[in-house]
Amino acid sequence: MHFIYSSLLMLLLLCSNTLKAQDNNVLLEVIGYELGGKWTGKLYQEDKQRALATAYDFELQIDPYQKTVSGYSYIRVGDNNAKISFRGKVNGLQVELTEFKIQNEKIRDKYMWCLKRMHLRFDFDKGRYRLKGAWDGKTEGNDCSPGSIEVYKNAIKA
Repeated sequence: MHFIYSSLLMLLLLCSNTLKAQDNNVLLEVIGYELGGKWTGKLYQEDKQRALATAYDFELQIDPYQKTVSGYSYIRVGDNNAKISFRGKVNGLQVELTEFKIQNEKIRDKYMWCLKRMHLRFDFDKGRYRLKGAWDGKTEGNDCSPGSIEVYKNAIKA
């Protein structure tokens, strides 16, 4: 069954520019099925002066529910790390995630983790599923230096 969903998704991704509105429900069901699970990659932050680092190890653990998702993000650089809850929505190939609560954290003095809004696009790259896009966020009352995210999940092979 998983092979059928994976094959259908690859076909839909190839044809995504020509999908009609009624095809969006099929796409949503297939993407929702493939979104679930662990995604790993990097988070980048543009302004080193306002950031702990410019590149972080980043993971998403996504639990899909058709048009909505929830889960946790994990971010780390050196000994600094955090687990942050998020919820979001799926619209076609677009995945919008919003972090809302830091579950646990370890971070150097004078720094705070950002609660991020992630604007990601689902696609297929080099035999893997990919979520890629921009993020922006806030700490307690301050804007964070924005950046980009690129995370991957292996596709099922026949």
